[in-house]
Amino acid sequence: MRVRRPKRKGEEEEATSAGRHKRNESEVLLLKQGTMESQSEDEEEMMATADNGNHEFAEQIDDVGSKDGKEEPTERDVAAGNSTSGEGNIDDLKYVIDNILERNSDDVIPLLTSVDISSIQALVEKKELLRQPEIIGLKKLVAKQLFNFCEHLEAFEDANPGEAWKEHANEDWVDPRAAASSTKDPKMSFLLAKSILHESDCSEFKKLSSQDINAMYKHVVEIVTGALSKQLKDACNFNVEEFSLKWIRAIFNLPTGEPYGNVFVNPGKTQSGKTAIKAVIYAISLLLDIHVFIITKGLQESRELYEKIQTFLKSCDHKINPDLVRGDLLMVGIDTSAKIHKMIKKVEQMRRLNPRRKFIVINDECDALYRTLEGTQAMEKAHHALMNLGPSLRIEISATPMPTILILVMELGLNLEIMPIGQSDDYLGIEKMLPFQKEGEDVFIPDDSSELKKGIAYSCTSNGVDAWEQTNLCDDDDNQPIFKDEFSTFDWPTGKFPSCDHLETIPYTTQEMMDLYRSACESNQKKQGALVLDCTVPRVDSSGNIFEKACCVQNEMKARFDKDVVLIVNVGSGIYVRRPGFGKGRIVSNVRQLSEVLEALHKEFGKKIPFFVFGYFKMRRGLSCRCNQRVPTHVVLYLGKNHSMDNYVQSLGRGTFNGNSVLESNGYDSVTVLTTKADLEAARAYNEFLDQLYQKIDGGASPNDAIQGLAGKFSAKANFLRSTNRKLGQCNMRDLMDEGAVFQEEDDESNDISLVDDDGDEPFQGDDETKERYWNDKLAQGILRSFTYLFQEDKISKCEAKSIVDMFDSTYQETGEDKVSPAVVKKILEDYENKGVLRRFKQGRKVLWQVINWRQVEFMINKDLLSEDAAAAVSLDDD
Repeated sequence: MRVRRPKRKGEEEEATSAGRHKRNESEVLLLKQGTMESQSEDEEEMMATADNGNHEFAEQIDDVGSKDGKEEPTERDVAAGNSTSGEGNIDDLKYVIDNILERNSDDVIPLLTSVDISSIQALVEKKELLRQPEIIGLKKLVAKQLFNFCEHLEAFEDANPGEAWKEHANEDWVDPRAAASSTKDPKMSFLLAKSILHESDCSEFKKLSSQDINAMYKHVVEIVTGALSKQLKDACNFNVEEFSLKWIRAIFNLPTGEPYGNVFVNPGKTQSGKTAIKAVIYAISLLLDIHVFIITKGLQESRELYEKIQTFLKSCDHKINPDLVRGDLLMVGIDTSAKIHKMIKKVEQMRRLNPRRKFIVINDECDALYRTLEGTQAMEKAHHALMNLGPSLRIEISATPMPTILILVMELGLNLEIMPIGQSDDYLGIEKMLPFQKEGEDVFIPDDSSELKKGIAYSCTSNGVDAWEQTNLCDDDDNQPIFKDEFSTFDWPTGKFPSCDHLETIPYTTQEMMDLYRSACESNQKKQGALVLDCTVPRVDSSGNIFEKACCVQNEMKARFDKDVVLIVNVGSGIYVRRPGFGKGRIVSNVRQLSEVLEALHKEFGKKIPFFVFGYFKMRRGLSCRCNQRVPTHVVLYLGKNHSMDNYVQSLGRGTFNGNSVLESNGYDSVTVLTTKADLEAARAYNEFLDQLYQKIDGGASPNDAIQGLAGKFSAKANFLRSTNRKLGQCNMRDLMDEGAVFQEEDDESNDISLVDDDGDEPFQGDDETKERYWNDKLAQGILRSFTYLFQEDKISKCEAKSIVDMFDSTYQETGEDKVSPAVVKKILEDYENKGVLRRFKQGRKVLWQVINWRQVEFMINKDLLSEDAAAAVSLDDD
């Protein structure tokens, strides 16, 4: 339906029709193509700037009746320069800029007059100046819009300028004022709602019932979902209609139109397709002409996210919704104070023109944004300032949402609407990642990082000669690779992939890791296309760095086992590649994504040669570590103790993906992981906790009640706090969870400390090295026994250090002078904690200690060293 302005007296319909017939694609530039501002020069933000020229253009001006017997000038008169006002042609130009183009003439006119443009006629005659950088200070967007208007006037010289201008942009344009009389029609209601979306006057909707408003919301959902491509819909592992309805309702928030108070949390498993949710929100923003600001982790990750979103929308059905061709409302920035301040500046610029201008904020990888409970960091202050501007829709997205939920609910007191994202049938998650096995037994990386840093012997050098030179896989003259380099953007790096002939050990490597690497190289007709992800080395430039380990591993596989490996290293400075036969590596252009590199290398080598990807900080969040023909098959992961539980789950999640069918086609039925036992158990428990949390919320519980255990305790299987001492969130929010109130206790069987069960099970197989370390230490043995006595006699499974000291003194000390020092006990408890025997946590202001596995404690107790009946004092010197 189109509503045209009534013709004035004396205007001939034939002239109007003739003017319309002049329209064709060769004569007139499409508005959507002509008014899109180019991307920001700041590549770090992948920013598409505001484009007010792409709005539904200025509302058609109502006819003004005659005044003092003289008819006011029409829009056509103004455009033709035939104004009867005494101000002259400069006022005609102001009228066009203010009322038709919806720009601020006070800003534009001085710039135009500087090049002798003071009338519409002069503007048309000098329109070519608008295509050149000759009008200093005139924004490119405004210049493009003015140029298009000149083109428009020449093509529609006989038509009413305001009306034809709108029809030129959108054949289905409807005058919102005319729609006001039909607001109970959802289509008309939407047109009116859209026209006043950024205004304060929502009085028309106060006349409507909630049923009428909901009908309008559903109509908007139909428009959006009807325009989405099949590719995007297939990627959505959530109910698009249900989610979109809630988001759209929040954006309009009728009948008041005020900013929506609740915060949406849309969590999803790692690599489960969360980008699709951002693409749908962006599609909604395009329809409603609202800017979207996405804050995420990392420059490379932000580029990849921006390109993924744009790719999803490129194939949308423009015939259903031509607005979706626009790409100027999206701004993706990394989580730094400077980038967030640019978003704030953008909002402030928009609101100088319209104080009610709405916008959307998506906090991607949201748990990483909250770094202190007080919000004292510069980035946190900037983020808080952006939130204080009142986004109409605020969405938090992460695979590890617990820190966000805790701080928003328990610290800031906000209301959350948690809507988890599902997984496709082809998804492989953490629960399907199995420990590496050797001789039928699960193998793990030891918890002691000092042993890991020492590395293992590097046997690939002989008389100081690099093993690669011995294999003669490179030309001796110029050291060029045998394999053709398909990337024209590669350059020789400086200082990367150095010669390893001076090394005696492979840094950050254990024998278990070498066994896994060799296993991954054992390709056959059934198993091919191995992709190994190694996240163990934090160093990049100092000795014992990630490049040294990567080169050593590649050399070892060739020299010792005659296995070729394609090497990829992903660090902050870029992605580096060393093919089999290289003496050096090459750096990939920074516009390439890891998935692109894997895809190109796979085309070159096929499935027979395994790929080894080494990373650390760049292998935690956001990046997809796969290509169409390869998905991760092996993961080697070790993070330092200072890394949070969330970072560990995110890193382990690089081995998850939508592509289980690809894994199976390559001959694998699961992803093999080599990591620490405690971390793997904690990661599985973390996902179990989230699943149970969502079930409680689906059952009607509020997020606040659910996370505090008020809606029923979580099972012991979901107790991720028990399995690890890692902090929760960047600022360690473990203290915000009362473990005793939130989680059920383990079954009595799990607390049974007998060595052999009644049914004759084999004795517990513990860590012999840890056992030997404490076997003849009387004080340490006494501490372990004190735990068992507290549990057996008082049924206490967790206690303060003071209770352990009291039990120790009452059992083993005869006099007060011999009582053990609490500081000494604390030191021993911390030592046990580092070895994975005990764990500590806070309950309120108390610091409690708990045995992780009672059978491990029983395994470590030397019954011959201390007698239960003897009260012989333990010498404090026996340490």
